[in-house]
Amino acid sequence: MDDDPFKAPCPSFATMPQGQRPYFSDQHHDILAMATAWSSGPRPILALLGAPGIGKTLLASEFAERTRRRMRVGWVDCATASVDLADEVPKALGITTADPLQGLADLLARCSANRQTCLLVVDDAQRLTKSSLEFLEDLTAGPGLPLPIYVLLVGTEDLATLLDWPAPESLQQRIGGHLRLQPFTEAETGDYIAHRFRAAGCSCHGGRSPFDARGVAMLHAASQGYPVNINLLVQRCLSTLRPAPDGKIDAPAVHRCLTFMAKAGSLPYPLPALPTVEEFEERQSLQAVVPSDQRQDLHFGNIIADPRYHWTDVEDDLAAGRTRRWLTLGVASVGLVAALVVGSNLMIPADNPATVQGDLVSANSETPAVEPALQPEPPAPPVDTVVEEKDVDPQALLLQALSAGAEDPAAAIPFYTRAALWGNQRAAYYLGQLYETGTGVAVDLDRARAWYGLAPDIEGAAERVAILAEDGAAADPADLVAPVPQRQVRFPWNRTELYWQAAPGAEPVRYKVEFVAAGSDQVQQFETELQAALVRQRVSRWRVIAMQADGTEGPASAWISFDRVIP
Repeated sequence: MDDDPFKAPCPSFATMPQGQRPYFSDQHHDILAMATAWSSGPRPILALLGAPGIGKTLLASEFAERTRRRMRVGWVDCATASVDLADEVPKALGITTADPLQGLADLLARCSANRQTCLLVVDDAQRLTKSSLEFLEDLTAGPGLPLPIYVLLVGTEDLATLLDWPAPESLQQRIGGHLRLQPFTEAETGDYIAHRFRAAGCSCHGGRSPFDARGVAMLHAASQGYPVNINLLVQRCLSTLRPAPDGKIDAPAVHRCLTFMAKAGSLPYPLPALPTVEEFEERQSLQAVVPSDQRQDLHFGNIIADPRYHWTDVEDDLAAGRTRRWLTLGVASVGLVAALVVGSNLMIPADNPATVQGDLVSANSETPAVEPALQPEPPAPPVDTVVEEKDVDPQALLLQALSAGAEDPAAAIPFYTRAALWGNQRAAYYLGQLYETGTGVAVDLDRARAWYGLAPDIEGAAERVAILAEDGAAADPADLVAPVPQRQVRFPWNRTELYWQAAPGAEPVRYKVEFVAAGSDQVQQFETELQAALVRQRVSRWRVIAMQADGTEGPASAWISFDRVIP
C-alpha cells in the first residue's frame, strides 16, 4: 500500500492488486443498477457522492466498463482546480480535430441522429470551476431521447453543495439525483477482507483471512468501514502480528497492534475509540437472545430485533390491556431513476411510549378512553382492495423496484415503498433520496426525512435526517383537504397495508390514521409523516386525518371498509 516499515509480505493487500476482481457489496450492486437505470432516463446528470477513500472512483470505473458495450465513454479527472471541461471533454471522447468544441458538437449530433449515447465520467468533480459548470450546462442541453450524453459526476459531499449553488437553475433541473456511497458495515468489512485474501490466493495464508470474527470487528471499528483504512490497517497488522496456534488473529491482538501504532503516531488518521473484548462478549450474548434463523438487519444498539420474535407477547399485551413501550422497528430510497415505522402492533414513534386502550393510542395514559359511537356514513370512495395469501419478500421487492425504474422511475416507487414497509432499510434510504431530489416524485423534504429516519442502520441516513431537520418542516397549506385513501392490502396472518394520498395542493406535514381491527369495535390510531403504513392487525375499517401544524385534527377521509368490498 505504501513504502513504510509496515510493508507486509502478503500480496493480498498489495498497493495495486493485479488480476483481482474488485469486491462489490449489496450497496454497490444497488448503486450500479440505479446508475444503469439513470443512463436511459430523461435527466442527463447524476452525482455519485462519498467521503475520500470510500471507493467512489472504483465504482464509477466499474459502471463505465459495464456501459462501454452500448455507450461511448470518456473520463476526466479534476485532480486540480485548474482543469477546464471545455478543454478536457473533447480529448476524453477521442476528438482530435482543430476545433475540439465543434468536433464535440458534431459527435453529439451524430449520436443523437443514430440514437446512440455517450457517457462522461468526471472524477473529483467537487473541484469544478464556474466556467466548467457553464460548459456542463451547455453540454447537457441537447433535446430529444435518448439523450446524446450522460454525465456522471463523482465527488465528495462538497459536490452536492456545488450543484446546489452557484450552479445555474437549468443545470440543477437536469440532475437525476445523488447516489451516496456509504462505508462498509461490519459484515461487509469481513466479506471484503476475506475477498482480498481469496482473490489473491496467497501461499502465505492459503487464500484465507487469518482474522477471526472479533478481529474483523475490531478492524471495522478502527477503519470505520472505509476501504482505504481497512487496507492500511490489515497490511500493518499482517506486518507485525503472528497468528495464534489456531491460525487466527483475534481481537486482543488487533487491539494491541492498533493501540501501539496510534501511540507511535504511525497511523495517518486519529484512531477512533475501539470496543473492548468485554463489549464484544456482551454484544454476542445479546444477539444470542434472538434465534439466528429469525434475525434481520434491524438493530437497537447492540440488539438485533426481529419483528416476528415478540409476536405472541404483543398480542398478549393487547389482550390484557397492559401498558407497553412500543419499539419502533426501523425499516429500510432512490432508485434515482428507478425508484413506516412498524410498531410492535402498529406504527408509533419509538420516542412516544403508548398504550392501546379503548378507542385511541394515548401516551402513558391509565384511563381508558370513551369508546366512540360509529355513526352511519355515506358510501366510501372506491379503493383498490387486495387480499394476499403469499409471503412478502422485501429483497425481491427491492430488485423489482430497480428493474421497474429502468423503464419508468415513478413505477418503481410502489415497490420501494412496500420493501421499506416490510423491513428493507436500504429501500427506505433510497426513498429518502427520491423525495429529497424529486426523482420520479415531487420534492418533499418532510417525506424524505421520514424515510431516512426509517433506515437507522444505513450509514448516512442519520446525517440526512439532521440536515433536513435543520431546514425545518414545511408549513401546512392554509386550507387542508381530506386525504384520499388509495389502496388496502390484507394478509391472513394479521397484517394490513394501507396507502393514501394528499389532495392536490393540500399536503399536510403529518397524518393521523384511525382503524378498527377485525372482530373489534374499538378505534385505534397512530400518526405518521408518510402516506403508507403496515399495521400488525387485520384491519376491518380505517380512515386518514390531515393534521394541522399545531397538532390539532384537520379534515378526515371517509371510513374505508374491507367488508364492503370483500364478502
